[in-house]
Amino acid sequence: MKLSYAWVGVVLLAFLFSFTLNTPLLAQEKEKEVEDVMDMGLEELLNVEITTAGKKSERITDIPASAVVVTRSDIERFGYNTLEDVLENVPGLFGIDQRGSEGMLFGVRGFWTAFANNIIILINGVRQERMSSDGAVYGGQYIPVEAIDRIEVIRGPMSVIYGPGAFFGVINIITNDGKNPGLLSISGGTEETVKVAARSAYTTDDILLVFNAGYYHTAGPDIPHSDMSTYDLSGMTPYTSTKDKLGDKSKFFNLSGSYKGFYANFTYNHKEKQFYLVFPPSSPDGSHYTRTYSSISFGYKHKFSEKFSLDGKFTYHKGSTRGDFSWFVPEDSNVGGDFNYREDYEVDLTGYFNPSEKLNITGGLFYKKIIYEQLEGVYPYLDLYYRIGMKDPIESRAMFLQADIIPGKSFRFIVGARLEQMMKYSVFYTDLVSLADAAATFEHDKIELIPRIAALFYLDDNSILKLLYGKAINMPSFFNTVAQATSAQPTLNPEYINTVELNYLGAFSEKFTLNFSVFYNYFNNIIVNQPYFDPDTGTWVAGYNSNAGELETIGAELTLQARPSTNFFLEISGTYQKTDDEREDFKDIDVAYSPKMLAYLKASYSFSENATLAMTGRYVGAMDTYWDYTLGESGDRVADKVDGYFVLGANLRFNDLFGKGYFFSISGFNLFDTKYYFPSYTLNANWADIGLVGNGRMVMVTVGKKF
Repeated sequence: MKLSYAWVGVVLLAFLFSFTLNTPLLAQEKEKEVEDVMDMGLEELLNVEITTAGKKSERITDIPASAVVVTRSDIERFGYNTLEDVLENVPGLFGIDQRGSEGMLFGVRGFWTAFANNIIILINGVRQERMSSDGAVYGGQYIPVEAIDRIEVIRGPMSVIYGPGAFFGVINIITNDGKNPGLLSISGGTEETVKVAARSAYTTDDILLVFNAGYYHTAGPDIPHSDMSTYDLSGMTPYTSTKDKLGDKSKFFNLSGSYKGFYANFTYNHKEKQFYLVFPPSSPDGSHYTRTYSSISFGYKHKFSEKFSLDGKFTYHKGSTRGDFSWFVPEDSNVGGDFNYREDYEVDLTGYFNPSEKLNITGGLFYKKIIYEQLEGVYPYLDLYYRIGMKDPIESRAMFLQADIIPGKSFRFIVGARLEQMMKYSVFYTDLVSLADAAATFEHDKIELIPRIAALFYLDDNSILKLLYGKAINMPSFFNTVAQATSAQPTLNPEYINTVELNYLGAFSEKFTLNFSVFYNYFNNIIVNQPYFDPDTGTWVAGYNSNAGELETIGAELTLQARPSTNFFLEISGTYQKTDDEREDFKDIDVAYSPKMLAYLKASYSFSENATLAMTGRYVGAMDTYWDYTLGESGDRVADKVDGYFVLGANLRFNDLFGKGYFFSISGFNLFDTKYYFPSYTLNANWADIGLVGNGRMVMVTVGKKF
């Protein structure tokens, strides 16, 4: 019997039960967490300091961008179990899970890409990348939420500070805040999910050491193939559902330390994930993807005087991926797989100069070198063997300067620019059977100028108006350049975005704040597959990559926060975004993977110092799939449009339940077991024409202790 409302009833009963609790244990005084936004007055939220926007500590009201901060307290209160859970509930972000090797990928402000090169992900200020495409890593890299002290989401073009890839901003995941205590926790729930996390922190006046480790395992959802496809899939796979075919096993290790200006950060991540892609798996073990990625960063920051300080950092990355495919072949056959290996390093030098109270200057130099990258595909069943690699290292260098001018208490002016250059390099594609070789050279070594201008008007002590303009770029990736080699086409140029935004942030009282933005984005030179018309056949055929894309987005975001009483918190957020394709042949075709409406709800009620019930709600509007001109006589969608959906979550948490430091929580996602869909992409549309089903009801129980 389907128990659609049973778990909701359990939560409501627990709500009523906890409301009646008034024991001395639950009434114990707990230490106030430094970054517990629920314990802050709403006016205090305007003075929260973040470090990501300008690589230095700044108030949210003083940065030339709009920002969202998710604290450890938020993660605990709302019961987020994974990084994807957190980001799905950040206003303006929307996730699409293709059930592929990289997990969920996020769009922002009306723009989503399967290459994830629209935003930058950092861990403790160190960039984390997908290999080949240089995009951001979300589900492809496991980060236990128990390790996260704070997430800073900076929205808007950030290429002046961070270079290529920061089209829509930066997400910095901070795990090395020594103010948060150590902990040990274990979680278990639906889909055979198990999580274990450990943390330890040691701090003195001169020393900081923070250790985080995590393990995650899930068997994945059991989704009937018939829910995603109208086709007869018996010729592709003997299985009728995703049962035991979407598992995930991940390990995470992170060690951070600092001593008298010296600092270091080491992160290791290993993920073994089952996935679907071009075809459903045909073997009992499914298709497998393994990713191992590590980074080590060390630096030194020194304050030479009250007016000048310098921060230098060196970072080395090493990673490998292995894909083992099992598509449309007999169980005793092996279609093969691929292997990718990469090494790179970067040097980052940033200086801070404050000649007066009215002028702050930040400048820096940056150098990056991809030492080695190679991908090899071995597919015995298809008699296909190839190797892709670099003939030369890929080098990038940049310098930037940003001035923060403060002529008076009510006005601040920020102007900045970055000079970015990627040097020429060559790549190859080799057929390992015929030994035929193709090559291409990235020719665009032009120095790119990336500007930023912002004016901040302080209307009073508790409200600010920001007028923002910024430009960002994306450089063609190694993978893009290889694709040009195999198609014998000229190499590609950078992609560009220009953004204008008007942002208002204000606290009208201790009980109410408002954050409102209107924005305009213009993209050009976007790398797209350019079809062409073949007069001999009278049809459109698949073409080649080119810098032909042109998009325009107009949107608005509104977030309201209210605290009617000291123990009740409410946040409501909505985003409207309309993106149009400005290419001549696409102007009447709705842009794919771009929901027009997003909405978010967060509510929290504290029964005492140690007992809280929180609810989350998320709405994502309808989305079209990719328009392919090669389908039919004049083109068609590769798969069905998916409807908008709303899902509800809840978390009941008790702190100091069995003694000081002990905690217990029960959380649920998609409480009403709503069936919702993510739109199919070009790689899986040939079998999942309906769409990819999202997760059903998820329940997780966590117990642990803080030290």
